[in-house]
Amino acid sequence: MLGNLRISFKLSAMVMLAFAGIAAIALLGLVELKANLLEDRKAKLRDVVQLAVQTVTREYQDAITAGLTEQAATLRIKSTLRSLRYSSNDYFFAYDKAGVTQAVPDQQTEGQTSWDRKDSDGVFMIRELIEAAAKGGGFVAYRFPRAGGTEPAPKLAYATEFRVNGWMIGSGNYIDDVDAIFRTEVWYIGAFAGVILLLVSGVCFLLSRSITHPVSDWFNLR
Repeated sequence: MLGNLRISFKLSAMVMLAFAGIAAIALLGLVELKANLLEDRKAKLRDVVQLAVQTVTREYQDAITAGLTEQAATLRIKSTLRSLRYSSNDYFFAYDKAGVTQAVPDQQTEGQTSWDRKDSDGVFMIRELIEAAAKGGGFVAYRFPRAGGTEPAPKLAYATEFRVNGWMIGSGNYIDDVDAIFRTEVWYIGAFAGVILLLVSGVCFLLSRSITHPVSDWFNLR
C-alpha cells in the first residue's frame, strides 16, 4: 500500500508541475500579446502624428514662400489640422507651450487654456503632452469620454513639437478595444490550458491505475 501511495503522490506531483508549466507559458504569452498590441497601436499613432506635422510644416513653408504673412500662414495650418482625419474619424490637436488651444475640430474652444485640465484619474493630459512633445515626442495615457458620451474611456495619445512655432501637435486613440482583445485571448488560452490539464490528469490517472493495480494484485496473491 505504501508503494501505491508513493506512486500516486508522484503522479499528482507530475500533474501539478504540468499545470504550473502550462499556466506559466500561458501567462507569458498573454503578457507578450498585450505588449505587442500596445506597441503596434503606439507605432501607428506616432506615424500619423509625424505625418501630420510634416504636412503642416510643408504647408507653412509654402505659404511663407508664396508671400503670405506669418499670421496668414498660421491660420492656414490651423485649418489644415482641423480637417485632417484618419482611421475611424480620429483627429489632431495643437496647443501652445502655455496650454492654450490652437487647433481642434471644435473651433469654439480655441484660444482657451487647458493647462490645468485633468481626467477622472487626475492626469493633467495637456500639460503632460506638452512636456512629452518638448522632449522630442512621447505618449500619455489618460481617460476621455467618447463623442456624445460622458463615461471616461482609456485613451492613448502621442504628441511631438511643431518646430516652426513650438506648438504641441498630437492625436489620441481609444485603447479599450485592446483590453477587449486581451480578455478574449485570456478566455481562449484559459480554455485551451484547461483542456490540456484535463488530458494530462486523465493520462496520469490511467497510468496510476495501470501501475498500482498490478502491485496490489501481487500483494493479494501473497
